[in-house]
Amino acid sequence: MSTKPNFKIIANSQDITGAIKEQFISLTLMDRRGMKSDEATLVLNDIGTPFKWPKKGAELNISIGFGNKLANKGLFKVDNVIHRGPPDQLTIVAKAADMIGALKAQVTASYHQQSIKQIMDSIAARHGLTSAVSQKLGAIVIEHIDQAEESDLHFITRLARKYNAIAKPTNGKLLFVGKNEAKTASGAAMPEIAVLINELDSYSLEEQSRTQYSGVKAYYNDTKSAQRKGVLAGKSGNVKTLKPSYANKKEATDKANSELSRLKNEAFKGELSFKHGRAELVAESLITPTGKGWRSEYLKKWIAAEVVHTLNSTDGLSTRIMFESY
Repeated sequence: MSTKPNFKIIANSQDITGAIKEQFISLTLMDRRGMKSDEATLVLNDIGTPFKWPKKGAELNISIGFGNKLANKGLFKVDNVIHRGPPDQLTIVAKAADMIGALKAQVTASYHQQSIKQIMDSIAARHGLTSAVSQKLGAIVIEHIDQAEESDLHFITRLARKYNAIAKPTNGKLLFVGKNEAKTASGAAMPEIAVLINELDSYSLEEQSRTQYSGVKAYYNDTKSAQRKGVLAGKSGNVKTLKPSYANKKEATDKANSELSRLKNEAFKGELSFKHGRAELVAESLITPTGKGWRSEYLKKWIAAEVVHTLNSTDGLSTRIMFESY
């Protein structure tokens, strides 16, 4: 099997890989969790033989890897074309096709005593998508929430932040899953990626002591007793208390659990840079440090929050990931 870095770009259903090989300088792919748009940046030499480059609005299907073993990175739509010089260069910036369009239009709607699954179904249907909601989050019933002159993009992001979830339109689906669930759009578990310390150029690991809470307490208004009562997620000790009063016990419990999950995610974070690119890595990949060299306290699962692949004619394919606790 060839170990030579390689790429393939199909523009508007036409393979342009061969046509741009001589002009190729670099390709950077940024894959981010949540509503932050994934991005592809293609830099080409614009000196010499004229060639047709992808124009604004063109759809690019991009794959990267080694030899003939390529990992597809999805569909991107050209958002910007920049000419620079000297030397003459062409930079083509494209964003994930699923992130562009009607999701940014303002909408006014109200959802009363509906589950997150029902809300996501309604939003997905507005855009010709199919919802892919985790069973745990989908079962949460929201007493009432308004969407007043607010884009679906912003509303879903707000809902995801409240319940420590990942929300993202991808491959025809509207994904809404917990940050620590590590699921694909089809609902399948993300594969675990083993990482040896000697395959890294560099690494950075950081423990956030300020977020080491043992539990989260949330309050709700009990209508039967006309009293304000509390629920605890986690353990007593160093407990974070949420300020709002929630409508009922279930909503308070769901919010306390979501906040505890968020705090655990942020308690530990880091960055890994690979000597030899790992094209299979995507945001939400599960990372498992394996083998000798790792300190024992780091031998636990991590989850990728952002993955950046860089392919260039000088250094080949490299991969950098930012991760947090799983």
